[in-house]
Amino acid sequence: MGQLFLMILIDESKTNLPKVTDIRFEQLGETAIADNMTYIDNGVVFIGSKLGDSQLIKLCTEANENGSFINILETYTNLGPILDMLVVDIEKQGQGQLITCSGGHRNGSLRIIRSGIGIHESANIELPGVKALWPLKLASSEFDDHLILSFYSYTKIFSFFDEEFEDVEYDGFDLSNQTIHCANVSFNQIVQITSTSVRLIKIESSINQESAASSSSIEPICRLKHEWKVPDGEFISVATCNSNECLVAYKNQINYLIIHDGSIELFKTKILDHEIACLDLAPLNGNKNADICAVGLWGDISARILALPTLEQIFSEQLKGGY
Repeated sequence: MGQLFLMILIDESKTNLPKVTDIRFEQLGETAIADNMTYIDNGVVFIGSKLGDSQLIKLCTEANENGSFINILETYTNLGPILDMLVVDIEKQGQGQLITCSGGHRNGSLRIIRSGIGIHESANIELPGVKALWPLKLASSEFDDHLILSFYSYTKIFSFFDEEFEDVEYDGFDLSNQTIHCANVSFNQIVQITSTSVRLIKIESSINQESAASSSSIEPICRLKHEWKVPDGEFISVATCNSNECLVAYKNQINYLIIHDGSIELFKTKILDHEIACLDLAPLNGNKNADICAVGLWGDISARILALPTLEQIFSEQLKGGY
């Protein structure tokens, strides 16, 4: 195991039709025990291993001093599978370290795992009660420069410029309710889904006149273009969206909305058997719009696949366990 071979098909036919007359194998060298291999380009191959470290290798036309046609470019550490482990204080400083029996077969090894991964803290904001957050592009078309923070009963917007940040407010956003989902979407717009509505916000920009003399600070202008509201007394519990579509649910009702330039269209509504617990919406195979959506339900603890845009059920799976 771990031997890499090149299979050569011999074609000795003298006609235009290919005809394999022989198969020959040539050993190129040794790699980690491969679980999968992916050829990238220019003789570079990724070796994925479950029993050792994965490798990025280069296939050579000439053998090296060891007779191998393989040059290892990168090695990616893999601790699994861990068959046994022991906590010891190697340096006698009261700090326990793990010694693991990792890998398998020819790739088996002993690994020492030290505690205390280094983390560099860039900023620290004391904001108790944050339930969710989303990055947004408001002043830049390339980088995320704002952060939406959702609390239990309100929303905040933070603006980032260089290494500084500040709490800001923009027209168009509903900051008096909890935000369920927020994202940049098509037509240079933003969708903000709160507990009571889906808001479509158009992004415009202008030069901040006060700082124009010293810098080219861009201050975004956000205008509310359309708002779709749930019936009185109802509250959105879960929601998701991509660049062109939204899924919004309250109780056991799911609503499929399409995003246009300046408006939101409610395309289809469906009542399910139980209250909706979670949603997922993502285009498949590079399509502009999604073909299916996944819905998780309380009550019967099931996951269902619905076709879009009809919301017709095409698959259902009962999940084991309870609440």
